[in-house]
Amino acid sequence: MAHIHGPAGVDAAASPIVSFNVTTTSTTSGIIAAGVFTSTGHATINMDSLAVLLRNGNAYVNVHTAANPNGEIRGQIVP
Repeated sequence: MAHIHGPAGVDAAASPIVSFNVTTTSTTSGIIAAGVFTSTGHATINMDSLAVLLRNGNAYVNVHTAANPNGEIRGQIVP
């Protein structure tokens, strides 16, 4: 499972605001996962607000695994 979290700077944590829904996986083409979202799915943020967070570097991607349910790896989204 993976999410965009925000608003949060580099040293802060925040709640998920966008969940990724994987629609494609292929080990032969080198694509680990691919998908799209058309809305945030969260009533607390709209697409315009999400765009502002992304442009300002105030969001991050967190990938969760069974071994590390709180997050295996985190990457700040920067413009």
